[in-house]
Amino acid sequence: MAHSTIHTTLNMQHSMAAVLDEYAAKIGIKRSGLVALLLRRFISNWKKMMRTMTSVEYQKNFSGDNWKKVHVFFEPVDYEVFTDMRNCFKWSVSALLAMAIRKYLINVQDPEKQDFFDQSDNYQIHGYHCEGKLYNNNICWHIIWELDEKFTQKLAR
Repeated sequence: MAHSTIHTTLNMQHSMAAVLDEYAAKIGIKRSGLVALLLRRFISNWKKMMRTMTSVEYQKNFSGDNWKKVHVFFEPVDYEVFTDMRNCFKWSVSALLAMAIRKYLINVQDPEKQDFFDQSDNYQIHGYHCEGKLYNNNICWHIIWELDEKFTQKLAR
């Protein structure tokens, strides 16, 4: 059975959306593709981002900020991983994207930006599995992100 993309929206400051659109145009990919690249790359922060027993946090609303609803289309595997990131990192997907834009597009020197695009691999996530099992009086969830070997080596450093 063929799968289709999943449509969702993200809330972004106008300035962040402009940076995103500028870089998407510069490298010749759609906005959704760049969003996926940024969020996939942000997985590398998984150890320090993991949080439990707290609510999901959202972007700070600074007075005078203009917000924009941005429509994106994700492959189903990406959508599942990004919502897992929301649940495990306790930040909204929009906030995670804003962090990734700051880290990979705004707060780095130009050669490092090019390095990001050269090293970004569309195939970092090969598959996704989620299953639940009843074990004694517990439901145990097992979530698997099937990662590319080169990407896994980067995460293990």
